[in-house]
Amino acid sequence: MVNRERRRYAAQGYLCFAKLFEHQLSLKMMFFSTFVASALLCQLTLALDNGLARTPPMGWLSWERFRCNTDCKNDPEHCISEQLYKRQADLMVSEGYRDVGYEYVNIDDCWPAMERDKDGRLVADPVRFPSGIKALSRYMHSKGLKLGIYEDFGSKTCAGYPGSEFYMQIDANTFAEWEVDSLKFDGCNSDPKDMPVGYPIMEFFLNKTGRPILYSCEWPLYEFAKKIPVVGYPIMGKFLNMTGRQILFNCQWPGYLVGIGVEPNYAAIRSSCNQWRNYVDVQDNWDKVIQIIDHYGDDKGNFSAFAGPGGWNDPDMSDYRTIAKTCNIWRNYVDVTDSWDSIVDIINMYGKDEGNFSAAAGPGGFNDPDMLVVGDYGLSYYQQKAQFGMWALFAAPLMMSNDLSSISAEAKALLQNKNIIAINQDPLGNQAIRLFEVPGSLSVWVKKMASGGSAIGILNVNNQGTPQKYTTAFSDLGFTNKKGYVVKEAFENKTMGKYALDQAFTIYVDPTSIFIMIANPL
Repeated sequence: MVNRERRRYAAQGYLCFAKLFEHQLSLKMMFFSTFVASALLCQLTLALDNGLARTPPMGWLSWERFRCNTDCKNDPEHCISEQLYKRQADLMVSEGYRDVGYEYVNIDDCWPAMERDKDGRLVADPVRFPSGIKALSRYMHSKGLKLGIYEDFGSKTCAGYPGSEFYMQIDANTFAEWEVDSLKFDGCNSDPKDMPVGYPIMEFFLNKTGRPILYSCEWPLYEFAKKIPVVGYPIMGKFLNMTGRQILFNCQWPGYLVGIGVEPNYAAIRSSCNQWRNYVDVQDNWDKVIQIIDHYGDDKGNFSAFAGPGGWNDPDMSDYRTIAKTCNIWRNYVDVTDSWDSIVDIINMYGKDEGNFSAAAGPGGFNDPDMLVVGDYGLSYYQQKAQFGMWALFAAPLMMSNDLSSISAEAKALLQNKNIIAINQDPLGNQAIRLFEVPGSLSVWVKKMASGGSAIGILNVNNQGTPQKYTTAFSDLGFTNKKGYVVKEAFENKTMGKYALDQAFTIYVDPTSIFIMIANPL
C-alpha cells in the first residue's frame, strides 16, 4: 500500500505504557499492522476492568426524539438544553421509570460550544447549558440517576461540534471531573481503520481517571458502514466469461480487503471468482504457515461455507472479541428510525448474526441495536410491543428515546413491564438467537436464562390482519429435557401449563407483534 498521511495514536510506558499520547504519523500499512497489534496487546490487561454493564444498561437518550434541535428561542420545551434533560429526569423519577431500572439520562450530539476553551477543554453551550455539565450531573445524582454524555472519535461530531481527535485524554479527564457516568463515543469524521487503536485508547484514558464511566462505542457500526465497494473483479469475471474460453479466475480481492480491515462479501466473491486469496502472502517459514492455518481455523465470517465445486475459499469482519474487551456496549448497525421497516431491518440483521456477534454479548458488554422508539409516533401498539420484546430478548441496552411528558399510557405500561425487563436484565446476559424464520411471517428466537430455563419469542412480521397460528412442541425447538417444561406467557405473567417434551401446543401471534413465553424445565 502506498504511503499516505494517517492519524494514529501511540502508547508508551506504565506497564505496557505509562502514558498514551496522540500524534500524527506517516507510515506504510505493514508498519501500521504491527503497531495495532502491539497497542492492542498492551490494552488487553486493562480493557473493561470497570465493573459496569453487568446487565444491559437502561435509561433515556435524547437523539431519536429530539435530534439536534438547538432553537431554544422558538422551541424552548424541545431544544437540546439542560432544561430538557432535567425535565425528562424528573419524569423518570415521578412516573416510576427509575424504580423499574431506568437510570441513565444521556445527552447526545449538539451539547457543546463550537470551540474549545484556551486550554483545549470542551465547554457546554453557555446559553443552552448555563449551569454547566457538572451541575447537571449532580442534579441527576440527587435524583438517584446517572448522566451520560456524547463525544466523537473524529475531528468533529456528526453535527459538526468539536470532536475528540487529539484530545482524548483531556476529554476523558474533563468528563470525570464533571462526574459523568457514561460516554457515547461516535465515529463521524474519522477513518474506521484507526478505530481498532483509537477506541481502546479512549477506554484506557477513561479507566485511568478512576471514575466508573460506562463506555458506549460506535466502532463496529462504522466498520459496517464504510465497507469498500469493489466492482473491478466482477467486471473482469464477466469479460473472461464473454471470451467463451474456460479460464480459471483466481482473485486476490478478499486478501486485500482483509489486509485493510474490511469484511469481504463472500457471496459476491464466489459469484465472480473460481478461487480467492483471503489472507497474507505465504512465506518459506513455519511461523507464516501456522499464522495462515490459524486464520483458517478461526473461520471468521464462516468463510468455509462458501467453498465448494466452482469456487474455493475465504473472510474477515468486525472483531467482536476485541470490541467486547474495550467497550461496555457497542452499536453494530444502522440508526433506528421511528418506523416498523427500521425495526424489522435491525431484527433481521440480528437474526443473521453474521460473524456470530451474539457470542460476544455477556456481563460487561452487549451488542446495541440502538434506541427504543416505544412511545413515539411511528409504531402501532403491537409494533411497540414487538420492539420492546425483541430488545429484551437481545439483551440489548434499553435506552428510551421519547418525550416522557406526552407518552401514552399503553407505551408507558410496556416500558415498565417488569416481566419483560427481567428477561432483558437476566444475569446470564445471553443474547437470543433465531432458530428459524418463515420470511415475511413468523420467526422463533431463544434466549437462555440464568435459571436454566429459556425465554422464547415468536415474532410475526406479517401485517395481514389476523393473528398467526403457530403449533409446535419443545422437541421441535431443540429442547431436550425428558420431563418436559412449565410455561408462562411473559407480558402478563400468565401460566400456560406443563408440557411434555413431545406434546404439541398452539399459540396465536398478533400481526406485526410478538408472543414471548418463559419455559423452565420440570
